Amino acid sequence: MLYSIKKNKRKIIWIASVFFFVNSWAQTKKQEGVFWRLSAGFSVGQGIPCQQYGSASTQNIPISRLNGTDTNQISGYAQKGFHYSFWLSYQITKRWGVLAALYGGINELDINALNERYTAYFPPGKSSIYTDQDYRMEEFVIGPQYTLPVSKHLDFNFKACGGYVLNGYVPRMIYYGPKDTAIYAFTTGKGWCYNVGLGIKYKLEPMELIGIAFHFNIGYSGGLVSYPYYVVVRTDNITPQYIYAKKTMSMGVFQMSVGASIDFIRFKRKPQTTP
Repeated sequence: MLYSIKKNKRKIIWIASVFFFVNSWAQTKKQEGVFWRLSAGFSVGQGIPCQQYGSASTQNIPISRLNGTDTNQISGYAQKGFHYSFWLSYQITKRWGVLAALYGGINELDINALNERYTAYFPPGKSSIYTDQDYRMEEFVIGPQYTLPVSKHLDFNFKACGGYVLNGYVPRMIYYGPKDTAIYAFTTGKGWCYNVGLGIKYKLEPMELIGIAFHFNIGYSGGLVSYPYYVVVRTDNITPQYIYAKKTMSMGVFQMSVGASIDFIRFKRKPQTTP
């Protein structure tokens, strides 16, 4: 995970710079309105793959020793796709809270690019790439959230979370041999991840027991996914063969989304004292 953070310093520095700018600007604004302790919400939008996940490198193809040197790294050939999230947050104070979230994404495989690169290592008609599904990434994260009230209806939120990521490797490689056909497939990958981001929260006029708000969020998820082995199935032997050759893929997804939330449990107002 530290490797992924180093490779994405620019994105993290950019988000941090926006945070400090907004924080300074908000200090000049009048901060008032209703504050809630508990919030539950969701968002949907777009995810843009980065790092090896979104790469179409000719060096990091599946079973990469075919190009002469096995790097033990693979590229995902993932394309931009659908992003979603569900979260639950609890404000310990009016500024600081804890966020727990599920971030997910569905990304198509650029199968044409991968097929072109992979089959180049074989005689014509001896290999092909296929898939019967899209990438489906899931992140389970938790971490601190900082809330910056700007006005009665407007808040800025900043988060920095860490957790666990799951993502399958969806390409299936086929080799047509003289006597049988072999299919190569990877299992679901796992690893540690992080998510940093900022959001704008617009709060409607509060009701007595709940509040409703709308959100615009941008964020970046990074991490390193490991695939401990791949499976080979041959047409002349249905018993799968497990090849324990660990592969890794650095994950990166730039996320933009809109959503809504419901807020519960008001902060108690401090009693006013008369001089």
